[in-house]
Amino acid sequence: MPTVDLRRPIRLFRTAPSRGVTAAGDGSARVVRDGGAYGAGLIRGASLVTCGEARGHGLWIDSEFLEQTRDAVNASRSGVKMRFTHPGLSGDGLGRFLGRAQHASLEGDRVVADLHLARSAHRTPDGNLATYIMDLAEQDPEAFGMSLAYAPDVRAEQQFIADNLDENDDFRSPDAGNVRNQPHARLATLRAVDAVDDPAANPAGLFHARQDVPMMGDALLSFLFGLSDVVPPELAALAARYGFDDVIPELVQEWFQGLLTRHGVQIVGRGPGGTRGELAEIARQIEEHITDGPTRPRRDRARAGAGVALTQRNDTDVASGTVPPADSNCEHGGFIEMPQTITFGRSASEKLNECLADAVFLGEADAFGIPPERQAAAREFGGLRLQGLARAVLGRSGQRAPDNPDRLFATAVTTNTFGYVLSTIMGRSLARGYQEFTSTLRLWAGEREAPDFRTRTDVRMGEFAAPEKINDGGELPHDTIGDSAETYNAETYGKTFTLTRKTWINDDLGALRDWPRKLGRAMARNIDQIGYDLLVSAAGVGPTMGEDSLALFDTTRATPNYQTGAGTVLGDTGLADGKKLMRKLKHGDVFINVIPRILLVPPELEHTAMKLVQSQELMIGSDSSATVFPTKNVHQGTLAPVVEPRLSAATNGTTAWYLIADPLQAESLVVVYLSGNRNPVIEQVNPVGILGLGWRAYHDVGVAFVDWRGIVRSKGA
Repeated sequence: MPTVDLRRPIRLFRTAPSRGVTAAGDGSARVVRDGGAYGAGLIRGASLVTCGEARGHGLWIDSEFLEQTRDAVNASRSGVKMRFTHPGLSGDGLGRFLGRAQHASLEGDRVVADLHLARSAHRTPDGNLATYIMDLAEQDPEAFGMSLAYAPDVRAEQQFIADNLDENDDFRSPDAGNVRNQPHARLATLRAVDAVDDPAANPAGLFHARQDVPMMGDALLSFLFGLSDVVPPELAALAARYGFDDVIPELVQEWFQGLLTRHGVQIVGRGPGGTRGELAEIARQIEEHITDGPTRPRRDRARAGAGVALTQRNDTDVASGTVPPADSNCEHGGFIEMPQTITFGRSASEKLNECLADAVFLGEADAFGIPPERQAAAREFGGLRLQGLARAVLGRSGQRAPDNPDRLFATAVTTNTFGYVLSTIMGRSLARGYQEFTSTLRLWAGEREAPDFRTRTDVRMGEFAAPEKINDGGELPHDTIGDSAETYNAETYGKTFTLTRKTWINDDLGALRDWPRKLGRAMARNIDQIGYDLLVSAAGVGPTMGEDSLALFDTTRATPNYQTGAGTVLGDTGLADGKKLMRKLKHGDVFINVIPRILLVPPELEHTAMKLVQSQELMIGSDSSATVFPTKNVHQGTLAPVVEPRLSAATNGTTAWYLIADPLQAESLVVVYLSGNRNPVIEQVNPVGILGLGWRAYHDVGVAFVDWRGIVRSKGA
């Protein structure tokens, strides 16, 4: 029977005043459509959290929590991620990423921050969420609010309660406004800042009403466990439907206790430290308080001393076969929060699967992320070969392992555990190989996600012309904005592999461990191959762009991104001219001031590139009249050199070199992943007509150029 672990919760809440955006003190626009760190939108001064009650959570937000929130936002180099609504019960936040919250500050009784919207938020599976949020912020800022998703510092919360007990050992909040003496929230880790709707202000559910399900579950479970006296509205409505005037909390909680007892489930208090006897006493107090209906402060005090866990005793619990140990790191402060991670006790076969897979990689335990406690458990199986793994699986499941290799194989493959163990080993190896490959393409490429394999159109808006002076009549001149479109899509690349009878008889576990690792490296290398093939296609000028039907590199554009001739040889002059070329690129008539960040060269130019961008001084000239000795190399530190050997075999491959912009400023090439499949996948697929086990490994990925303004090519001769 399973163990439900309510440790390490993620709290999701908002406070009543934390709504909309505050007025910009300097009179600047609160919403800037093309502003922000990504040039995709900026909302200035959005309120993240406000002092007061965290509605529905039994928590009080004070000035210390505000400071913790501000510091958590500012401590993150790129800011805290922002999502469109909280993740639901059956899904995560993929496809809901909006951008980053940055530059937080305290304004009175609240924390405000700037919301920088990401480009990807304009193209999500649910449409253009970035524009939707900006429209709301401009037109109806009261229609939504920001909500924090964070991990609580339960030890600090418990200590605060202990430090503020009155003569009757009841918690008394030092904040005058906290008349209900609610526990004060303390923040350990800020996970996300999410844009959400308020059902009370918008009953229709402006932002996906289904996301309210986790909060409804939170309120119901908190009430059933006696953690809240507030009757959930759904339960009150159900009572009224059947003719009851009121819901009596004690009676409902007593019924729920009876339900748990009938199913053999216990509520066991756990906390950081303390003896089993002390924790058992706390658990008894909680149960007694639930059924006897104590006063709120008594129940608060009991909850503060213990976490909550639902346990059922059997062999699928922790290794001892009993309830979790008293000194386990329980970080739950007695509040049941939804949604959160609810894990079930692992079966013996799952534990064996992990242990056997760990044993295979003991020699590289650190590289494969195997912690010391798992290494110790895996040493029992260290040195096993392929047939040894099969015998271990059969022995632990109570089956006799035949001595004959063929019969052993036939018996082992009939168990799901053996195939699962091999799949785990191969999956780890595949992932490790994929991560090991040193990609040069992904050092400068952007990224996209596609929901399916259909060809998508990347619409990139143009630039506005300079604003015009407004006459006395105040009439604003009308302007239009153009767009350009390029296409991209993901494709599937893969291989199959079979554990044949020959490999089995040879007892060769190394083949199953090493082959996926090599395939993982090959899959990562394939992305680079596709990208560089595209870069040097068409005799070096690249693919045709949909915007103007010209090659990626073309000298005939009004502001070209391609320079040829003797002056383009990689050196001080050629590099200076290349930088100037990129700086002068335009979108229509507007200079976009693209800044080069990457110097991409073939191996033949590596030494020259390193000298140009890493030398402190640069000496130029061949005779006394022309020799110049600059006191500083102006190229030093301005570019990151990237060396790619695939360039050598292309047209002008040994002389051509490239300047590339940061993709956050100006994307050129993008790597496209199928949503949810950024990494290769391995699946067991038993082959037909072959004696053995089979697997297939595949990766859904694509590469495309979406703009020519983010890259400049110099022919070098």
